[in-house]
Order: sequence, then C-alpha cells, then structure tokens
Amino acid sequence: MKDRSNCRHVVATPYSLLPEGRGTLATSQSNIETTSEAALPDLERRVLRILCSGKAEAHELARRGLAGYRWRDPTHEAIFEAIMSFPSASSQTLREQLPARLTRRGFPDFDFESLFESSGFAAGEFEQLIGKLRGEERA
Repeated sequence: MKDRSNCRHVVATPYSLLPEGRGTLATSQSNIETTSEAALPDLERRVLRILCSGKAEAHELARRGLAGYRWRDPTHEAIFEAIMSFPSASSQTLREQLPARLTRRGFPDFDFESLFESSGFAAGEFEQLIGKLRGEERA
C-alpha cells in the first residue's frame, strides 16, 4: 500500500462564490478586452450588482436587453428572475426581500451581501456589460 501522508487535499470553490475579478480568463490586448466563456459568470455578477443598486433605468435596460439570455450560472439566473419580478425596487427592498425569494426557489446558501457592496458604475457601463453578455452568447 502506498504512503499517502504527503498527499494534499484540494478544496474547490464554486466559481460563483469567488470574489469579483478572481479566476477570470479575460485578457487585455491593445486596450481591447476580450471575454472568454469562463469570464461570463464575472460579467453576470457585475450586472446583478448594478441591478441590486435599485436604479430604475438599469432595471428597465436589463428587462429589455437580457430577455431570453442564457445565464451561465443557475444562481445568477434565479437572482435575475427574482429581481425582475419586482416592478421596480429600491436597493433596500431588494436587500430585505431577495434572500427569502431565492430561498423559496432552492438557493438558500448564497452570499447576498456581495451583491449589495458598492456598485458605482460609469455612464454607459451597464449597456456595455449587457452587450458583452449578448455578444458572447452569439459567439
């Protein structure tokens, strides 16, 4: 029998739980960012963070721009659908009600607080994120 005392155990962290910006394969060449399939969950998370800011214009843009989008992470899809189920909602309302709605949908163990961390975004950034998601979907 082999001695396994030197074996190391590897613990995998679900991709959706990695801090934003870690584990992506997005690269930059000549100031042009290219997105790989592996980076899509990070883009999805950025979109969800902006939606959790409670800005009405972001809510409407997402409703139109992401209708029919195939989410790569099932948790992200559930969060998006829950947010869209609110006609419009403030960040505070989402913070209070989103966990219960997702728990009822079978997603009880999600780090909701990370969705409500500072989500300042530049004008036009949200439209660009939606465009990247839709563009990668067609690729």
